[in-house]
Amino acid sequence: MSDRDLLESLSEQMSELVRNVAEVRQSNKRLEAAVVGVQSDVGTLKSDVATLKTDVGMLKSDVATLKADVGTLKTDVAELKHGLQETNAMIDECAEFLSKKIDHFVEFVASEITQNRITIEEQRYINSAAHSKIEGRVDAIERRLDKLEAISPGRGE
Repeated sequence: MSDRDLLESLSEQMSELVRNVAEVRQSNKRLEAAVVGVQSDVGTLKSDVATLKTDVGMLKSDVATLKADVGTLKTDVAELKHGLQETNAMIDECAEFLSKKIDHFVEFVASEITQNRITIEEQRYINSAAHSKIEGRVDAIERRLDKLEAISPGRGE
């Protein structure tokens, strides 16, 4: 190989090297742009992660509040159940008391009705006896009047 051939070969290699360097530079620029995009995405992700951490903290706080509210509600329900049991017991006592009062009143009224029936029957018997007695007297008086009319002359005609 001659010097010229060597120079041409060297020149071609240099051209190839320059083209490769240019491609590498373009690739580097693309990579740098991609890295900037990734860095931007990483920044956005970091911001989103921070927001999510804040949201998780708020959710944890809300869950704790809800747990406290559930505990309070359980206590309130227990108190209401206890109050309901006491109310039911009072209602049972009142119902039993009223039932006894009603039974006593029914016995009293039945006794009074029976007493009134007895009194009415006694009065009916007395009235019947008095009516029979009065009828007997009226019949006796009518007979006497008939006898008197029959004895007295001129009145019966």
